Amino acid sequence: MVSCVAKVYTPEILELFQAEYEKSLNCFIYIHGKVGHVIEYKIHRDRSNERTILFDSATEMVTCISKKFEFMGIQCCHVLKVLDHRNIKFLPPQYILTRWTRDAKFDVVHDICSSSIQVDMCLLY
Repeated sequence: MVSCVAKVYTPEILELFQAEYEKSLNCFIYIHGKVGHVIEYKIHRDRSNERTILFDSATEMVTCISKKFEFMGIQCCHVLKVLDHRNIKFLPPQYILTRWTRDAKFDVVHDICSSSIQVDMCLLY
């Protein structure tokens, strides 16, 4: 999975992603329950740090209680473990934010007065 995102992510984001992927290799996973298409997984590196992850097999959407993707824009080791467990070898496109890619150059942001401003995204990160 790391090799496929290496061509997409910036070097800095790739490094963060790779660290999460390496953590995922040391995680243990088991199915905790299933309702319809949604499978609830429990993942931990040790029993004191268990996380709940939901996987919708109909849409291949993965949600982790840690919300790292929502806060940082890269997937956490828990989600990566589920994807690996499900034999999904490529990071689904909905989990690759454009702002972290090599192709991200400029984006439009809005100031407090809702005026559009073109910003070089590389300068923000």
